[in-house]
Amino acid sequence: LKVGDAEEQSAAWEYESLRRTLFGELLHAFIDTAAAEKRARIAKEQHDTLQQMQQGMVVKVNAGKATNL
Repeated sequence: LKVGDAEEQSAAWEYESLRRTLFGELLHAFIDTAAAEKRARIAKEQHDTLQQMQQGMVVKVNAGKATNL
């Protein structure tokens, strides 16, 4: 009876260990995904800003108001 209890306890510990490992991996994947989404959002914002700046420069050049470098 004690051997059975030990095997059951060992299986419970193994299950808990695997559960915690999986939870940790899932948490890391979630954080990595959230960080990637934020980097993508920032890159899009930078792209949009640069595109607006470029359009402004085109307007100035077409109007003959661009500064000489």
